[in-house]
Amino acid sequence: MSEQDDVKATFKMLAGQAIDRAWNARDSWVQVIDDCMEAIVPLLQKLVRSPEQLALQVLRTRYEITRQLVAAMRTKVAAAANLTPDFKRRMDAEIENLGRHEDYLAATLRHTESLTETKRNSWVPRAALVIASTSLLWQIIAALWHLK
Repeated sequence: MSEQDDVKATFKMLAGQAIDRAWNARDSWVQVIDDCMEAIVPLLQKLVRSPEQLALQVLRTRYEITRQLVAAMRTKVAAAANLTPDFKRRMDAEIENLGRHEDYLAATLRHTESLTETKRNSWVPRAALVIASTSLLWQIIAALWHLK
């Protein structure tokens, strides 16, 4: 089994456990997600080459776990017929908090990916500046040549 397959299998197992733990209210959803991340970060460290890549992968994984947890909790609340009003109200509040956390992670992920892309393509503005300067210099030389 490759390291990527190992990470995928671990992620799938942890996501299933996270949903059960959050539903049974053994731990808060923050603790559930943090425990999943503790288990999967060592596997992610083997796959990436730089700290920036690790930070991005950790953020993506945290977002994906949260996204799956929100979807599963919504499904369970909608499908459960015999919930007490207090439990349903608590679960709705948990889902709302998870949804806000998911939105925050999505925005952070978009921002981080755009910063990473900007760093990766930092040569493009420099190359454009060099080309524009060379072109301007060439036009100045050509104009001076014609004045002679």
